[in-house]
Amino acid sequence: MPHDELAGKIATWVERSGFALELRVARAFAQAPHLPREPFTEIGPVEVTPAKMYRDRTENKWRETDMLAEVHSQRDQNRVLRVVAECKSGAGKPWVVFTDPHRSWVTDDDAFSGFLFRWAGALDVHKIWKSARGAPCLPAKVTGYALAEARFTEDQNQKQPTDPDVPYRAVRQAMAAAMSLHEEERADADTYVRITVPIVVTAAPIFECSLSQTGEVLTVPVNYAALYAQPEADRTPLAVQVMTEDHLRNEWVPGLDETLRNLSWI
Repeated sequence: MPHDELAGKIATWVERSGFALELRVARAFAQAPHLPREPFTEIGPVEVTPAKMYRDRTENKWRETDMLAEVHSQRDQNRVLRVVAECKSGAGKPWVVFTDPHRSWVTDDDAFSGFLFRWAGALDVHKIWKSARGAPCLPAKVTGYALAEARFTEDQNQKQPTDPDVPYRAVRQAMAAAMSLHEEERADADTYVRITVPIVVTAAPIFECSLSQTGEVLTVPVNYAALYAQPEADRTPLAVQVMTEDHLRNEWVPGLDETLRNLSWI
């Protein structure tokens, strides 16, 4: 096979396998400090670790998450937002987020959290918590309670049919990795703030699905959703943010600046 043809096949495989998406997500975070900001950026050093290893607490096994990005504040580098990302190509199959206006959660409730929070030193923790909840990258409200990949009639004839549980497993993996890395993390500083956020990035289109008052199925295309996730029976539920690649690049990563600004003035 000619080298040019082989190179083309490899490029197609890298894209379809999801590796290209992982590389683009890592690059988006690495480039975050260089995004234009006025009058200055709050984003300081960003450490991106692809294929970060962690120990899964539930099965006591070493696993790999697609990316860990540690985004430091320019003002105080001991204020860090740690983003644990799972990346799924989606193979063009829509992801469906099931929502219900009667089943929503506000993340300032003691029984629910939009992120993992660790601190040390003489800090006003209540003010930091409230400020964090108002930040663009930290969800204040969660309406999604389930996630699946849509399968259609024509998919049944495929040799490798789509797996509707792929998005659900991605959410579980992101949550498990975030909790493990958050608990293992140690800081040398006497005063610090660490916030860990699990996200899932997909190249697939995302739709919200709900029922109307009359029971009719309603679907709406979206770029972002925050899902309720229960890590273990005895653990506080956590929010996992699910988004398209475009939303990550155009909205979420640029929102890191304001998020760190909220955390750094306190």
